[in-house]
Amino acid sequence: MAWKKDSRIRDAYLACESKGEHERLTTFLKLTYTSTRLGLNIIHIATEMAPVAKVGGLGDVITGLGKALQRKGHLVEIVLPKYDCIQYDLITDLKALDVVVESYFDGQLFRNKIWVGTIEGLPVYFIEPHHPAKFF
Repeated sequence: MAWKKDSRIRDAYLACESKGEHERLTTFLKLTYTSTRLGLNIIHIATEMAPVAKVGGLGDVITGLGKALQRKGHLVEIVLPKYDCIQYDLITDLKALDVVVESYFDGQLFRNKIWVGTIEGLPVYFIEPHHPAKFF
């Protein structure tokens, strides 16, 4: 859908096929910073999302609202904790990113691993904490 809507995505993809992950990520992030975008950049930071990690109604709201905003032309991204109990078979193209993200807790810095995938057409980032107690 995005491919048809904006030829810049296709052109960036074709230009990056043989490049490393960091160069590809940089190229695609540049597309989001152009002033010609009419939509907003929206990030939902949540504890659950249907159908991969759903306990209550919040999971349904995050998915439904994200899809509705995406249909209106907005760039919607979701950030979730990377739980062990997530239904990973429902995530498309799940892969770890080569980025360093740290969190501060009790006087120490702890690294976190960031994963990205697609759930029902929505880009989702998962934070996997490397803190001994799984804090992030």
